[in-house]
Amino acid sequence: MDARIVLQNFSESINTYGERIETWTTLATVWAQVEYEIKPSKEGDVGTGKQVVQQDVIFRIRARTDVTERNRISYDSRTHDIIAIEKTQDRQFMLLKCKTVGL
Repeated sequence: MDARIVLQNFSESINTYGERIETWTTLATVWAQVEYEIKPSKEGDVGTGKQVVQQDVIFRIRARTDVTERNRISYDSRTHDIIAIEKTQDRQFMLLKCKTVGL
């Protein structure tokens, strides 16, 4: 585990005009092992006909009880949405399977 990642928590509030404000706050900064999976999509971009690349990332962190799929991860100047969480057999680690936002 050689990468520092920031786990972020989603919150929503109402401003003085009655508008919803979506914010992300830091839940924790933790050490992680990062594994990239790059998969070409099967469908082309509708406008250009080019193939779109989707990047999946798996973050391995020590097990925590406060991480859910509603959280996200900030790492390497990018945001990653958590789509699945798996615990290892020994229950000491979690695998956070993510999709990179805005790639």
